[in-house]
Amino acid sequence: MSVNVKRTEINRADLLKIADLFTIKDANGIIEEVVTATQQFKTLCQEHKIPEKVIDKIESDFLKF
Repeated sequence: MSVNVKRTEINRADLLKIADLFTIKDANGIIEEVVTATQQFKTLCQEHKIPEKVIDKIESDFLKF
């Protein structure tokens, strides 16, 4: 999938540009909510006894903004 004609090195500015094109309100706030949720991901997985190998694989696919 591409974002703002990019397939790699996608950043917050790219997401905000697309959000503006689609008139998404409070795009920055939405991004912050996702960032917060992904920061809690590992803890929640550990609480639910998900194997570390699985957690690490999923986390490796997260983009950091």
